[in-house]
Amino acid sequence: MSHEPDEIVYVSVVTLHQRGEFWESLNVACLKKLPLLYLIEDNGYAISVPVEVQTAAEAFQNCPCFPGLHVAEVDGTDPFESYSTCKEAVQYCRERRGPVLIHAHVTRPYSTRSPTMRSSTNPWKSAKKKRDAIHFQNWR
Repeated sequence: MSHEPDEIVYVSVVTLHQRGEFWESLNVACLKKLPLLYLIEDNGYAISVPVEVQTAAEAFQNCPCFPGLHVAEVDGTDPFESYSTCKEAVQYCRERRGPVLIHAHVTRPYSTRSPTMRSSTNPWKSAKKKRDAIHFQNWR
């Protein structure tokens, strides 16, 4: 299989990181120094419950066990910080230094599962909405 020297593989992950396939792919990517860029969109929820209800440990605390993996945390609601972090991650991959995992903390201001979350009087929802990157007036 041939490839261009600047090609990388982009993997967008929401809750897949709780599955073995994610960790297995991360292991192989580190062993082979593959140019994989994992972007984890962490909204603090594991499908429909807060992440602390579903897992006993911080999901990415095991990442230092993967030699060659570059890990970056970013406020995913900040478009400028996100762009800068992604640009650095792509460069790292293109230099064939190994895989990158970006842990982006994002909001979950809207939910179709919970009537409480849909309520316009929910204080959690209004606090998250202030950080929502879609509302561009927050960046002026």
